[in-house]
Amino acid sequence: MASYEPNPQPEWTPPAAPPGYTSVPADAQPMAGGDRWALVALAVSLSVIGMCVIPGFGCLAPLIVGIIALMQAKNAVDPRRARMYGWIATGIGILMLVVVIGIIAVYGALLIQVMNDPSFRGFPK
Repeated sequence: MASYEPNPQPEWTPPAAPPGYTSVPADAQPMAGGDRWALVALAVSLSVIGMCVIPGFGCLAPLIVGIIALMQAKNAVDPRRARMYGWIATGIGILMLVVVIGIIAVYGALLIQVMNDPSFRGFPK
C-alpha cells in the first residue's frame, strides 16, 4: 500500500555545467594530490626510458603529446587549461627540435671545415 503525500517535494536534479565546461561523468574517479604525483612519476619514468632507448624521443615526445593534447582539449573538464598545456608542450617540443637540428648543423659545418683544411691529414695509415 502506497502512502499519500499531500505536498510532494520535486525530485532534485544537479545544476547544469557553466558555459565552456563539461560535466564530469558519474563513473569518473576524483584525483587527489597523491594520485597526480603518482601519474607524474609514471610519465617522467616512461619518458626517461624513452629518451635512453629511442633516439630523438626527447624532441618528438613533447611535440607529439602536445598536438594530441590540443586535439583532445575539447573533451577536458577545463578546455582552456588543456589547450594552454598542449601549446606549452608543443612549444617545448618545437624548441628542442630546433636546438637539436642546430647542433647537428653546427657539428656538420665544423666537420666540413676541418676536412677542407689543407693541414688536415685524416686518419693515420
